[in-house]
Amino acid sequence: MHTENTLGSVSVPATSEKSLAQYLLTAERVLMGVILVACGLSGFFNLLAHGTSADSMAQAGGSLLKAGFLFPLLKGAETLLQLWVSKVSRV
Repeated sequence: MHTENTLGSVSVPATSEKSLAQYLLTAERVLMGVILVACGLSGFFNLLAHGTSADSMAQAGGSLLKAGFLFPLLKGAETLLQLWVSKVSRV
């Protein structure tokens, strides 16, 4: 199938072949999406152990973890947003 796109007075033949850069870009997007969704689900279902450190950020995270509701809420929102972003970027 051969189609042409006309831009003003210039006729440009349309190509259906994808370049290597397009394949690499698609592979990178899929890989990053899988990583982000997997990390979000891991945090939502508490699959990874949380480290115990004495610094102030770990203490703040520990207090949020003791609250019991914020981490699942945060990770659930993160997962939903990542899924939404992946659907929006396909359009």
